[in-house]
Amino acid sequence: MAETAKGAALRRLEAVFEIGPAGDLTDGELLGRFASGRDDRAFAAIVDRHGPMVLRVCRGVLGDRHEAEDAAQAAFLVLARRAGSIERRGSAAGWLYRVARRIAVRSRVASARRREVEALAGGARPPSGADGAQDVPAAELHEELDRLPERYRAPLVLCYLEGLTHEQAASRLGCPRRTVETRLARGRARLRETLLRRGVVPSAALVAASLAAIPEAPAAWLEATILAGSAYTKGRSAAAGVASAAALSLAEGALTTMIAKKALVAAAASLVLGGLALGGGLRAAARGPEPGPGVSPPAPATSAPVPSPTQEITLPRAGSKPPAVASDRKDPSRELALDDGKMAGKRSIAGGGHAVRFEAPGDDWTLTSVRIHGARYGYPRAPRENFAVFLCDEKFQKIAEFEFPYARFERGDSRWVTLEIKPTKVPRRFVLGVDFDPAQTKGVFVSHDAQSGGTSFVGLPGEEFRPFKQGDWMIRPRVEPGK
Repeated sequence: MAETAKGAALRRLEAVFEIGPAGDLTDGELLGRFASGRDDRAFAAIVDRHGPMVLRVCRGVLGDRHEAEDAAQAAFLVLARRAGSIERRGSAAGWLYRVARRIAVRSRVASARRREVEALAGGARPPSGADGAQDVPAAELHEELDRLPERYRAPLVLCYLEGLTHEQAASRLGCPRRTVETRLARGRARLRETLLRRGVVPSAALVAASLAAIPEAPAAWLEATILAGSAYTKGRSAAAGVASAAALSLAEGALTTMIAKKALVAAAASLVLGGLALGGGLRAAARGPEPGPGVSPPAPATSAPVPSPTQEITLPRAGSKPPAVASDRKDPSRELALDDGKMAGKRSIAGGGHAVRFEAPGDDWTLTSVRIHGARYGYPRAPRENFAVFLCDEKFQKIAEFEFPYARFERGDSRWVTLEIKPTKVPRRFVLGVDFDPAQTKGVFVSHDAQSGGTSFVGLPGEEFRPFKQGDWMIRPRVEPGK
């Protein structure tokens, strides 16, 4: 019966789109069709594609099948209402995962409170936990997975919760297979670290929540969710006869929270802009009035130049031989600089990675620190993820990675920031880059000069690097000879 209903639904979807089966369309294309024309068959394809994963996540948090179906339906109701504002690149799996888990957590808390009230009213002792049937390791895994940056969370959701192969996940995300494999490895490593800090054995959690068979979504639930989502775009009353009352209540709560967070972000941005304007006015007042016509301003105070603690080498542009290195008895370390030191622009890392290819002065040199010209932006506090510096060989395969607090960079004007790292030997030719996954209102700018020498790139280890043609990143490693 379920297979027949599902097959009929797919045939209806294929009849709508002249280009072929709905399975050939990306999530972004389906969301675009639904948002622009409220095509319920495009929405049906999304529900059919991600319904089993969403149900599984909710079941892992709630334990109870009926409560999980209500929470999963609520997640798709939110999707129906928010389809026009969701990022349409890649897969919707990561977005749905986060929404579904948070709705399920809200439902679990509400259920626990309701049971406690009922127990107290009946004279019984209230339960000590939110849900005795809940798999605690699975719940903790879902919580930490939710905290991962989107580019790590999405491949994990697609491959481990939806059962896709690496090739299928790459097609959904619109990136090479190697990129998916790299992000899966990095995502698993981060999950392992966070779970160990919580005292959870990662292998047990993964066996409990990731390696089980993916359940088939009930045909009745699929049909009800598709109809409810289409009706919900017209208002709550239109969906009242199709969606469950619990799903509607959960969806309304989730949408209210989203709107409140959006308003909070807008208010915070206004405060930042107002503070910058006030600060500019105060600085202008502190400088005093501008000199009148014919009056020369006082000459600025001068001081003797401060010698640099390291000897800087400006390497030639790509394709030429590096200069000889002069010896320095006091400090043999060298700072390698491919930029000209003049900031011509800046660009947010935005989860994509900025990298520069260098050549060491010799065969036995060690990286000890890196200087980066940049600044952070964001309000009111730093995101969970740290800023990372990565070292690669000349083929962009990662050798080492070093993390630093986001707060090492200051807000405002870009400036040089020195990051001391664990001494690491570098090959003769190496790539040094930076990585940061910003939240919507947080990130790090890295400066660049005005002339590209063909040595600066955009990309992450294991991925295909793209040349950056606007200039050279102002990223400078400091190396010292082996002892």
